[in-house]
Amino acid sequence: MNNENWKTVRLGDIFDLQMGKTPDRKRLDYFKGSYKWISIADISKAEKYISETKECLSDEAIESSGIKIIQKNTVIMSFKLSLGKTAITTKPMYSNEAIMSFLPNGKYEVNNDFLYHLFSNKDWSEGCNKAVKGVTLNKASLSEAKIPLPPLATQKHIAAVLDKCTEVIAKHKQMLEKYDTLVKSQFVEMFESQEFPKETIDLLCSNIVDCPHTTPKYEGELKNPAIRTSEIKKGFIKWDTMRYVSDMEYEERISRLKPESGDIVYGREGSFGNAAILPTGYKFCLGQRVMLLRPNYSICNSEYMLYALISDTVFHQALMLNNTSTVAHINVADVKKFKIPVPPLALQEKFAAFVQAVDAQKAKAQKSLDKAETLYKALMQAYFGA
Repeated sequence: MNNENWKTVRLGDIFDLQMGKTPDRKRLDYFKGSYKWISIADISKAEKYISETKECLSDEAIESSGIKIIQKNTVIMSFKLSLGKTAITTKPMYSNEAIMSFLPNGKYEVNNDFLYHLFSNKDWSEGCNKAVKGVTLNKASLSEAKIPLPPLATQKHIAAVLDKCTEVIAKHKQMLEKYDTLVKSQFVEMFESQEFPKETIDLLCSNIVDCPHTTPKYEGELKNPAIRTSEIKKGFIKWDTMRYVSDMEYEERISRLKPESGDIVYGREGSFGNAAILPTGYKFCLGQRVMLLRPNYSICNSEYMLYALISDTVFHQALMLNNTSTVAHINVADVKKFKIPVPPLALQEKFAAFVQAVDAQKAKAQKSLDKAETLYKALMQAYFGA
């Protein structure tokens, strides 16, 4: 687009930058008031606008700390530890020292919606000290950071376009969440509302293997996906972070068992408890901290076992067995002990048909979401080179 009338301006020339504070933590009564107090966790949970916080301050906390209020309709951003989390306040609030408020000084005309998109997508680590790059900024470095600033009318136009795009993205994500909820509700209705005999996962599988206890040697060629815990979500595979291995590495990593479509991968460390079914058309191998379960198809199908594994009932079993000596994890031997109901296979197959029908609709929604996200990225590149 035509950027002839755009300026590149220091943040310190546009805003007065205001940091928050944390009152004395030893005074528990300071955090039992009614004044909203924003943390990084709060701003991370919020979307464009922030109105609720986990903690609130008392009058005494505000008076003793000298913390300054953040007025309604102010752009705020995290600038320590988690850089660039941005929101707009919907009411007068306060924040801790990891949140910066941007108060326009009147020298330039700025639009909050434009700033929200720009701040959310800017690589703030560019201004960091190399020793702490990606970790923290400070008030001085933020003041020196430069942003592109078009005329106000252009800012409003860009913000309107990006707002519309993010609205479409949000709707597609909501639709995917509804499909997930629909399947889980069906699982509860069909299986958890009735009494069925229970068996251990070990007895319901024909094979259970753990991953090789080595780090895969990743290759640039997108050929053999090595699935890790980061790619396994509750019921689906996240492809955008997938890494791949060579044919030689693949052969080494499948020596215990060659993964097949219909097998279930289960993340057993870190964010343990996530599971997904391997689809057809790929040569998967196991990355670290992942195990593979192959149902005995004569008594249990993949769709039923998957949703049993990611159910609250099984997750609570995992929590009871969780070894938290270092990082949260569950042992292979303990996973084998998980007990799940075993309904008649015909009922499982009825559920599987329902899941497959919903998955077909989810695939369409995911395709639409991917297109919307690709468009948003293209627009950000066109507007800001981000």
